[in-house]
Amino acid sequence: MRVHPSVPAAAAILALTLGGCGSDDEEPTASTPGGTTATQGAGAPTTTDGTADSGGTAADGGTEITGTGYRTVVPTGWKDASAQTAGTAIRIDRTYAGPPKDGFAANVVIIRENPPSLKGVKIEDVEKQLREQGAGVLGAPVPDAEEPLSLDGEDAVRWTLRRSQGGRQLVQRQLASIHDDQLFTVTLSSTAEDDGDGEANLRSLVDGWKWE
Repeated sequence: MRVHPSVPAAAAILALTLGGCGSDDEEPTASTPGGTTATQGAGAPTTTDGTADSGGTAADGGTEITGTGYRTVVPTGWKDASAQTAGTAIRIDRTYAGPPKDGFAANVVIIRENPPSLKGVKIEDVEKQLREQGAGVLGAPVPDAEEPLSLDGEDAVRWTLRRSQGGRQLVQRQLASIHDDQLFTVTLSSTAEDDGDGEANLRSLVDGWKWE
């Protein structure tokens, strides 16, 4: 089954996180697929009771964050970077980034989409399309599907894209799941040189994921 309204944003998020995150003494920034930098402010993430999310420490040493309809865990020290992705054409639910290193900060971007065309669709119905669209946006080879995961009981598919940009080798792990007819896409980005914790960060995010 094809779900065309959902795929463009899920694929474009790969390009958006590739804009890089500022120098070592700057706040993280991200570029849109068109090359412009998003600078408009965004509200702080909120907890389920509507108060500002203070980033409580999770049991595994990471930081628990609250998104729209879910909670999860990001690495300790990563900060809310929503202001740097506000104003883009993509409706991003949460953005967090680590400390910049050599002009790039590892980051995670979570998007939530709920077009009517998702009603009754399973994630395996759109997995191939998502992978192909992501590769097309980046001009990279179509990645293989990897071992499926579960986000708090929901089936989740995953793949890893690798490519070069601006002299850097980049690694992007993308995870997608459908819950209550909504597509949740999680993208973890890092440089190849700084990707030692990439898989552990993904597993921590998955293990800490709770639907609300």
